[in-house]
Amino acid sequence: MGADKKWQEIAWGEHLHMGLYEGERDTRQQAMMRATARMAWELPIDAGSRVLEVACGAGQAARHLATQYGCCVHATNIDERQLELGRQLTEAAGLDHLVTFGWGDFHELDGEDDSLDLWWCQEALVHSPAKARVLGEAFRVLKPGGIAVLSDLVVTDDIEPDVRRRLYSRIPTEVVWTREQYAGAIPEAGFEVLRLDDWSDNVARSYDEAREILLARESELKEKVPGNVYDDTLELYDLWVDRARRGQIGWLHYRLRKRGA
Repeated sequence: MGADKKWQEIAWGEHLHMGLYEGERDTRQQAMMRATARMAWELPIDAGSRVLEVACGAGQAARHLATQYGCCVHATNIDERQLELGRQLTEAAGLDHLVTFGWGDFHELDGEDDSLDLWWCQEALVHSPAKARVLGEAFRVLKPGGIAVLSDLVVTDDIEPDVRRRLYSRIPTEVVWTREQYAGAIPEAGFEVLRLDDWSDNVARSYDEAREILLARESELKEKVPGNVYDDTLELYDLWVDRARRGQIGWLHYRLRKRGA
């Protein structure tokens, strides 16, 4: 990825998502790829489908969908550096005829009403201060009967306020939804739930392994960022691991269908 990549990505890789583990020998990259593959399993799309990935990172999910289904995917993000990396990786994979990239905010999509077959958002809504608006935009651009694929981190109501503030210190919002809030917002936005998977057992291991990578590369990372940033990040990852093990942080996967088919 080059010397200009954000140092946090050393811990997470280019995928930047939770991992779905099946065994002790799983690597984080294997687990992250498994999560994407599980979300994409047996979707009702084909080569003629119109697909949008929002908050795409470097477009790993978009490339997976294009490879598996032969569909055209437009991947959007507000981070121009990640968009450029996505274009490079997609060209190297020989998929630039199927996957395109562009700047886009999932709170206000450029797409026309009732125009898409699939909308995809993988662990990005946690960063939104207006999650209901994002779901509303997904509903707007999908065709009647269109599919929304969503995974996100959730929290419980019993996290102490000071701990909550610390957990959210690297997230540009003070609102991370509970599963109950998702359960209310999804039908309110106009969707029906086709599938719900609770993958919460994987959160602690995902953060713990990211923390181990940071520890192993301490000297390298401290050359890139001030030492207090490195130390604060380790402390924050410890907190996420602890609260995930207590059952206060979860991870849900939804497959939704737009009503009106």
